[in-house]
Amino acid sequence: FEKMVIADRLSIFATSVYEKWESANALTLLIAISFFSMKLYLDFQGCMDIGRGISQVFGIELERNFWHPYFSKNMPEFWRRWHITLGAWFKDYLLYPVSMSGLCKSLNRFTRKHWGNAVSRALSTIIPATCVWLITGVWHGAAMCYVLWGIYHGILIISGSVFEIPI
Repeated sequence: FEKMVIADRLSIFATSVYEKWESANALTLLIAISFFSMKLYLDFQGCMDIGRGISQVFGIELERNFWHPYFSKNMPEFWRRWHITLGAWFKDYLLYPVSMSGLCKSLNRFTRKHWGNAVSRALSTIIPATCVWLITGVWHGAAMCYVLWGIYHGILIISGSVFEIPI
């Protein structure tokens, strides 16, 4: 229902507005953006629900992949709730290994010695998160728009984590 009824209907409106965005007024564009955001979530969530339901028929329990991300208080929380299994994979196989690499450990020791613990903690967040978000952008597609998308979200995540800013 989420995917085939709600998401697909929201997509019809959003696509028609995006095709003629130059002639749309601000309110119509805002509604189209909101509809597209809801469509994107319901599309993914609906597909995951279908997959989880079919898996349960065969006795296989899949992990939850979305947990109300639009109710998050900030961007780090949003991305912990959106595409949970992909985030867990990136955390286990990219974030932690980069964090524990010799290069990061050396940089952390150097910055702690020369600039203090606060800079060292910030750097230990920034370097691994930058790697994760660059790769996340490339994972979504091999085009510069996806790399820029990854960088943009990486900046939001890093800002929210390092400066504890609710974005």
